Amino acid sequence: MTRTAVVLMLGGALLTSAAAEAPEPTGYRMEDYRAPTPDELPGATVLSTTQAHELRDTGQAIFIDVLPQPPRPAGLPASTIWRPKIRMDLPG
Repeated sequence: MTRTAVVLMLGGALLTSAAAEAPEPTGYRMEDYRAPTPDELPGATVLSTTQAHELRDTGQAIFIDVLPQPPRPAGLPASTIWRPKIRMDLPG
């Protein structure tokens, strides 16, 4: 391979990687709320799952799951108590 071909391949890989990252939103997003989120935001503190668990476990933070609940399974008798699975993290 020529040096130019290698440079073009590497450049293409970098562009593809950058395009796959979630863009920073311009404001509070009301639609498409399940879309990927950016890795960082200006003025925001980004937490890992471990850090979030530590804050919750020490009472320093409360997390409220506002994502829609999955529908009740079809065919489940009306007298059956059904509770959706607890989410330990939020997708995206």
